[in-house]
Amino acid sequence: MLLQWVGHLVAWSGVRLVWCAWGGSLVRIAASQPVVGQLAQSARPWLRAGHSRLLSLSLTLPLTLALAPFIVACDAHDYGAANAPGEPMKPGTSLGGPGNGPGLFSKPRAIDTDGTHLVVIDRSGRVQVIDPNSGRGLAFWRLPDMSGGFPTGVTVAPSPTGDGTTAVWIADTHNHRVSVYAMPTLDNGAWLLAPTNPALLLRFGGIGDGPGKFTYPSDIAVLTGPDGKSIDRVYVSEFGGHDRVSIFTLSSTPAGELAAKFVSSFGVEGPPSDTAITFQRPQGMNFLNLPVGPRSQRRTRLLLSDSINHRLGVFELDGALVRWFDTPGQFLHPRGIEVLADGSALVVEFGRNRVQRIDTQTGATLGVWGRAGRGLGELAEPWTLCSVGGVTFVVDALNHRLVRMQTPRPDWRPASP
Repeated sequence: MLLQWVGHLVAWSGVRLVWCAWGGSLVRIAASQPVVGQLAQSARPWLRAGHSRLLSLSLTLPLTLALAPFIVACDAHDYGAANAPGEPMKPGTSLGGPGNGPGLFSKPRAIDTDGTHLVVIDRSGRVQVIDPNSGRGLAFWRLPDMSGGFPTGVTVAPSPTGDGTTAVWIADTHNHRVSVYAMPTLDNGAWLLAPTNPALLLRFGGIGDGPGKFTYPSDIAVLTGPDGKSIDRVYVSEFGGHDRVSIFTLSSTPAGELAAKFVSSFGVEGPPSDTAITFQRPQGMNFLNLPVGPRSQRRTRLLLSDSINHRLGVFELDGALVRWFDTPGQFLHPRGIEVLADGSALVVEFGRNRVQRIDTQTGATLGVWGRAGRGLGELAEPWTLCSVGGVTFVVDALNHRLVRMQTPRPDWRPASP
């Protein structure tokens, strides 16, 4: 069993080192945290339940500085110049800030939009509906039973009831389930004093590795029908030893209640392989709709971030692999994905504190924005992002805010197939 030192900066005034024994494989750590010369990236994404034993040692800052070269030298992968920060995020202004009041956040890490409002979940277990222009909180509610941890994904999509309304689909990660709530009725002129407590429409999953069960669900992608209101399929990614994507359809129980019916799953936990579809923390998902084939007919496919394997995958809707975007050094812990109107995609790099725009046919980089820091337009452990009204909102977890950047112009066009 290989032992390796990894560093984890936990405060401005002190640093913690974590000693990890990782079941026979080398743990990777990158120097990207935005304090004290960017010493080390958080170890948490690699220290999953059941895979590690930790011994935390509190060290003084001078000692940590002395050890820093050795910590960084433990990296077994050369990421070269790709680790450089991106262009400034313009305008780089932000919404929120640390706190528990309306419009404030405690380490937000999930976001989506209904096209008008933002829906944000933070590590207090609070779901907020936010005005993207003013940052004002318009509604909120608290999720039940957050003692084990907090959600890592949210999707705003049609309601499973089929009545044409909107719902909030939550990857309730540490409760091993998916929870779907009605989008609350909003009164933009009212003071936000009490939780909204919208109706729970559907809940499915439960802990396990069998069909329809989850370890740690991480994100949800809802595929709608041609009318944009009906739901064809629901895709749920998960990590924690059974890293895969499960596919569901909606049905009704004999009693007439809504239910999710398991259809199939694809992927197994593991490093990149030439013989199998493998994932290590599949985190973000979104749909592509690009011309395919000699007649340039459009086909919907699934774009997924395979975070710990540092790559993106494109899949047919049945789970068949189309291609990997895995150029060495291009990505460092990619997470959230936003597909733009022109078919290109924005990808959050958790490990480099930046946003990368890619060509979704070739995987080529079209632009990079952001850098590690606490200042205007800088990021500290970004998780995901979404775009509304020509503005992209990046979830900046350790800065307790949403960073606004202008959505890149639609100047990219799919190549001829």
